[in-house]
Formats: sequence, C-alpha cells, structure tokens
Amino acid sequence: MPKVFTVIVSLLLAGSLAQADVAQRLEEISRLQDGAAYLDALTALHKVTPDARALFAIAEYRFAVGAYAQAAEDYAAAGRDLKGDRKSLARVGEGLSRCAAGDAEGGLAILEREAKERSSQADRARYLAAQYRIEGGEHQKALEHAKRLAQGGGDYAAPAKLLAARLLQVLGRKDEARDELQSIVKESPGTGEATAAEKALFQYDTAGAPEPGFYVQIASFSQEENAIRFAASKREEGMGAVKLFREERDGRRLFPVRIGPFATEEQAREAVAGLAKRRIEGNVVRVR
Repeated sequence: MPKVFTVIVSLLLAGSLAQADVAQRLEEISRLQDGAAYLDALTALHKVTPDARALFAIAEYRFAVGAYAQAAEDYAAAGRDLKGDRKSLARVGEGLSRCAAGDAEGGLAILEREAKERSSQADRARYLAAQYRIEGGEHQKALEHAKRLAQGGGDYAAPAKLLAARLLQVLGRKDEARDELQSIVKESPGTGEATAAEKALFQYDTAGAPEPGFYVQIASFSQEENAIRFAASKREEGMGAVKLFREERDGRRLFPVRIGPFATEEQAREAVAGLAKRRIEGNVVRVR
C-alpha cells in the first residue's frame, strides 16, 4: 500500500484523537512532499477531529497556492477555536487572504481591528495594513500606521521607520523623511534597515548630476552596499562632505567615495595632505 494512502486511511480510522496525537499527525503530514497528498491528508485529519490546528494548516496551504478566498474562510473558522498567538495568526491570515482575494476593504478592517491588540502579531497586522494602504494609494493612512509602529518599539519598529521615511518622501515632506532615515542609522546600526536608510540618504545627496569641482577620492568599490557602509563610517568620523558616485568604466560599474567639492585644485591637495596625516590615502579628481 502506498505510503500516502496508508497515512490517509490511518487518519480516517483513528476516530477521536488526543491533542498530542493531533500534533504528531501534523508532524507526519508536514513531511509529505506532494502538494495534493499533503492537502488530502490534512483534510482527512480534519474530518476525524475538530482540532483547529489542522484547519489552520489547510488555510496556510490554500494561501500558499493562491486560493485566497477559501484560505480566508478556513482561517476564519480556525480562528474561532484557536487560542493566544495562534488565534491572532489566524486573524492576520484571514485579513491578508481577503486583501489578496480582492476584498481590500474587508481584509483591511480585519487587519486594523487586530492591530489594536498588543502583541507581535498585532504589529505585523498593522505593518501589513500599511502596505495594503499604500497599494490603494492611501499614503497618509499608511503613514499613520507606520508612525504608530515606529513609536511602539518591537520587531517592526525599524522597518516601520523606513516605511515612514519613504511615505514622507512620497508626500513631499523631504526634511522629515531625512530625519527618519538618520534616526534609523543612529538607532539600528548594522541592520538591513540601517543599510537601506544609508543608501536612501546618499541618494538624496547624489541625486542628479554631481556638482562640478575638485574632489578627493578616498576609495572605490564594485559593490554599492560596501561603498555606502564605508562612506557612512567616514561621515561618522567627522570627515565632512563625503559623497558617493556612480560611474561606468570598461563595462564595469564602480562606486567611488569622494570628499568635496573644493573650489580649486590647491584646496583639494591641501585636503589630501590633511588626510595623509590621518593615514588615509586620497587623490584629486576633477568633475566637470
């Protein structure tokens, strides 16, 4: 008898299962590689036990394969019997599924209702609600969500700050956006959000054509992120007007890091001499 068929038959014959037995069955089913067999096994388990964990797993599967409307119904049914974090997960799943199925209004209502709770899942709900508000062009509403998350701390605080900065820029509030980006760099060093904030700050400074004049080049990188980190570290050392450039050379993209501009070549050479005292090499480059 094939293994998958054996699993399904054993579930149908099992009758009422204890909590520990359900957990074991779910673990066994999770090892199935075939999607159809996986769903059949979960469905069979749900028929012989009212345990909402099986229905929650079905909802997760339906969402993964794009059956969003059915996933929403399954999440809703599971959420009525689940407790604690699992219940919150089910509510978030229902809201996200309804949004994905095209019912943005209904899905957002669920996410925003769940966001009023105090939990990591509530923070996730608020973050997802902000994302869907953006898709609907409701940037001010999305900004309100992002700011509340940023002020509340937790795992979503830094991503929310970054989202708020982007929304402020879209809304034309560029000075506020810069303040948000600078606070991310300061408060969350070494994180992906800090790297993204540093990149955004340099994009402010290097937007458009570079200002003509003399510069002192102190490094050049083939990877933009490495150039951003290096330039940010030099700014923190008080090096002054550190700027990131983008150039094509022999078919390769390079990211030089330079200080300037200086009005004259003599001023640039004086800067080179000053850097040498700090054991930093530099060479003068003219940008026309």
